[in-house]
Amino acid sequence: MNGVAGPAFQVIKDSLTLGLNALTLTDITKNAAYGVDIGSLVLEINAPASS
Repeated sequence: MNGVAGPAFQVIKDSLTLGLNALTLTDITKNAAYGVDIGSLVLEINAPASS
């Protein structure tokens, strides 16, 4: 996070109802999750990050 590489993590399919303050990554088929390599992920809420 914040430009620092972190440890690997596993993505799983779960039927939890997470509510409003959750980021959920899914595929379009709703099948079980599979390995994924996220090279970069930017999430901006309400205001863009300053340059």
